[in-house]
Amino acid sequence: MPTILLATIGKRDPFDKGEPTGPLRLARETTPDRALLVATAAVRAQAEATAAELQALGIEVAIDILDDLRRNVPDLAVSVSDLLLAGRDLIRRRPELREAEVITCFTSGTPQMSIAFTLVVRSLLPRARHFQALNPAEAQGNPLREFDPDALVHLDARDRTLE
Repeated sequence: MPTILLATIGKRDPFDKGEPTGPLRLARETTPDRALLVATAAVRAQAEATAAELQALGIEVAIDILDDLRRNVPDLAVSVSDLLLAGRDLIRRRPELREAEVITCFTSGTPQMSIAFTLVVRSLLPRARHFQALNPAEAQGNPLREFDPDALVHLDARDRTLE
């Protein structure tokens, strides 16, 4: 089964102060077969630079520009509702995501992109693994942290059962 990295891209990608940002850092550590980078038109250059870095690692890369999925939407990069729709459309257009091991890194881009894409993937690709990339200058240990987007739901269900 192929591994696909699904990542959002922001203004600081692919490097920030000489350090690789989340998508590139995760790709270097996990060596996926393919990568799908998600960006707005405003950061197309950063997406292309990240793609070039990933291709140099031997990773096949595709870029989806959100503005092409949600045309003429004002404030797309910060509208959670519109980002949810764009994310849903992106997953539907990419059936290979359903047949692959998907790893995600949505810590680049706007905070709203991170929220929306985490929710979309949690819903439509429930087997995906989610990673957060912390600022290496501030993190203790490995700045990549895997997390479960359902952790609170599981804890709450456990607590209700025990009660």
